[in-house]
Amino acid sequence: MRIAVIGCVDSMYHDGPRIAKAFERKGHYVQLHSLSTDPQQTVQAIKEFAPTFCLVTIGRGYDAAALQAMKSSTILVHWAYDEYTPEKDSLYKDYKDVYDITFVKAKGLVPRLKDYCEHAEFMPMFFDQIHDGINQNIMPDIAITFMGEPHPVQSTIRQTYLKNLSDDGYKVNVIGYYWEKFMEGMDSIFMGGAVGPYASLLLARSKICLNFENDLLEQVELGFSDRVLKIMGAGSLCVTHAIPGIEQLFEPKKHLVTYSGYRELKEVIDYYLKNPEERKQIADAGQEKVLKEYNIDVITDKYIEKILEIFPAHKPEE
Repeated sequence: MRIAVIGCVDSMYHDGPRIAKAFERKGHYVQLHSLSTDPQQTVQAIKEFAPTFCLVTIGRGYDAAALQAMKSSTILVHWAYDEYTPEKDSLYKDYKDVYDITFVKAKGLVPRLKDYCEHAEFMPMFFDQIHDGINQNIMPDIAITFMGEPHPVQSTIRQTYLKNLSDDGYKVNVIGYYWEKFMEGMDSIFMGGAVGPYASLLLARSKICLNFENDLLEQVELGFSDRVLKIMGAGSLCVTHAIPGIEQLFEPKKHLVTYSGYRELKEVIDYYLKNPEERKQIADAGQEKVLKEYNIDVITDKYIEKILEIFPAHKPEE
């Protein structure tokens, strides 16, 4: 099958190149285009390539007229990675009726996106086992880790809870950029930014890895960061706020652990630091499930299955 992908191509940290590589591993012919290339050049190249579909990753700010021009020669698919609601994000209103299919990671947004795209479909996020690597049988030597940026427009809880943990005597390793001005007075270890295998190794070395809700955004069903899958895929215990609908994907206390509020977070941390066998059992079960059901090859196969289910006439001949 011929597949075109449009995305940020300057780093394998971005979804576009990683998704393209996953399609290639399955034997598909893939053409990868940069969002920064002249859109008219991209339109012409895609028309000549004649792919079964063209997948656009994020695409915020991309030329809507150019995308419309592509629809005459291919199925136009959008991967809406963010959990921003359509009322808050120009990503939706600026591209109304442009895409044939939109894959949405936040299941709760699907009904609200039907006015934007007729075929808005829930699609789980993925763990890229090739890019991030698989860590097993690593003896954890770091107690608690959080990986992510401050994102003050999305969350106050990240800074608040990390400061509270520091004040209560917990030393948290923080992996991410832009934390300098937020960490003043905190007894935490600032490790700087890390991506790919190195980030995954740091997570694997951690006994507990934290995930915080974006409290300044509307909480929607399965609207959560791929940090959860990165933690679980790395083989660490994921301790996360109670994500709406998470039981549809993972069983709490079997694959990960949830908490509600700061007091319960402290109780969870204390319990699992003192019970390493139980902690490892949950972390191992979570890693196994992520690697089996949510690895990038499985999820990109689901892209193709759903596209051909909606547009069966485009199914290649055997």
